[in-house]
This record gives sequence, structure tokens and C-alpha cells, in this order.
Amino acid sequence: MKKNIIISLILLGILIVLVLSGTINSFDNLVYNFIISFKSNGLTSFMKIITLFASVKVMVGLIIISLFTLLLKRKESIYLTITVIICALINTLLKYLFRRNRPIIINLILEKGYSFPSGHTMVSMAFYGSLILFILHSNLSNKYKYILSILLGFLIFLISISRVYLGVHYASDIIGGWLIGFILLNIENYYLKKRGL
Repeated sequence: MKKNIIISLILLGILIVLVLSGTINSFDNLVYNFIISFKSNGLTSFMKIITLFASVKVMVGLIIISLFTLLLKRKESIYLTITVIICALINTLLKYLFRRNRPIIINLILEKGYSFPSGHTMVSMAFYGSLILFILHSNLSNKYKYILSILLGFLIFLISISRVYLGVHYASDIIGGWLIGFILLNIENYYLKKRGL
């Protein structure tokens, strides 16, 4: 776990330097141009739906469901809630620290606030990533563990890609969100193992 966190922090540090220096701009443009080359009315509608899975309203609703139903164990629900809240607070802090403006290209949806790192990416990593951890620690058969984990991992990926496709984030914002979310998940996994959950 410590190794994963250290490597992620190093990569995050390198990414921040590239973002602040503007060196990564060419990469961001390349990724955007590739993703938007698949643009269609159907794909745009799909991406608008996918991005909602990490919206504030949906996240709050899912957290409430996890806290007040039997879908998750009580301790798991609390860990999930704490992880998402910490993630949201860190994201807000970092956005105001770096104050990176959002892309000025034509946006397919409107978003306010700063760009780096992607909040949707971080929160989806924190929430759906936590569910993956709970599944991997559960008594489910390995077959179902793999299937559910892959599906949730793919959802995180789609949410992340949707932010670039919709023109509200750079690819480097997404990578930053992945790295920070991964760090938080490793910390959460450490406490899950420590407490035998």
C-alpha cells in the first residue's frame, strides 16, 4: 500500500509540474481531438447520462441509500461516506489552489468552477472504487468479484472520459483525479484491512 501511495504521489507531482508549466497542453489537445472525433448525437446523449453518475445529487442519494439500507454493512457505509466527503473537500481545496480554468472549447454542457483536478473523476473513484474494495473483501465467489469489479471500474472510466468528451475537463485533469482517488482508496483499503472488514 505504501509503495502504491508513494508512486502515485510522485506521478501526481510530475503531473502538477506539467500542468503548471503548460507542457502538457499538447497532450490534452491530442486526447480531446481523438475522443471528440467520435462525436454523434447518440454518444453525446449517452455521455450526458453517464456523467450524472458522479453528480452531487446522485452521489448524495447513493450515500443516503447506503447509510439507511442494508445494501452495505454499517461500517462499510460509514467508510464510504467519509471517503467521499474527504475526496470532495480535497478536490475543492486543490481546485482553488491551482485555479486552472476549464477548456475554452465549445462545451456540450455547462460547468462552473476550476478544472484541475476533475471532481467527477475523484468522486467516482472514491465512491465506486470503495464499492470495488467492499466487493473484493466480501464473501462473494471470485467469479462475481471479478465481474462486478470490472463493471464498476468501467463505469469509473466512462465517467472520466465523459468529462473530456463533454468539453469540461482536460485529460490531465482526469489523470490527476485518478491519481488522487487511487491514493485515497489505498488509504481506505489499509483501514479496512486493519479493522478486519
